[in-house]
Amino acid sequence: MYTTLLASVFLLPSGDVRLASMAGAMVSAATVAATYWIAWRLFGPIAALIGAVLLTLDVTSASYSVLILTEAVFTALVTAGVLVLLRRPLERPIDVQGGALLGGATLCRPAGILLGLVSLPVCAWRQSGWSAIARHYLWVNATFFLVALL
Repeated sequence: MYTTLLASVFLLPSGDVRLASMAGAMVSAATVAATYWIAWRLFGPIAALIGAVLLTLDVTSASYSVLILTEAVFTALVTAGVLVLLRRPLERPIDVQGGALLGGATLCRPAGILLGLVSLPVCAWRQSGWSAIARHYLWVNATFFLVALL
């Protein structure tokens, strides 16, 4: 996943190491925005602001964002997966999108191999009934494993 993204940056007319670093910084900025939205949905506006500021000021995240490493893209894909799965009402296309994003994160870094399995709390958030939770969880994991097996 990351190599494909990196190759597409280098194929651009002015694609070089600086552009790849800028792409990583932009991905990290999008992750801050997604973190804000997730925290807003879960905990309210004050927590969202604190979370976004803390992520922005985190030295490790800021440092990794401009390096040509998988961390920024992996974090963005995980955050995007959670962001998609928190949309309500949760329907099959959302389950598939969330599972695909989490699967893409695993293709970016093998450390994410358990992301599908640990998505249960996100699938259960604001759901009524175990059958609905199980159905969403199965769709997320089916898509996750299909993408990860690619």
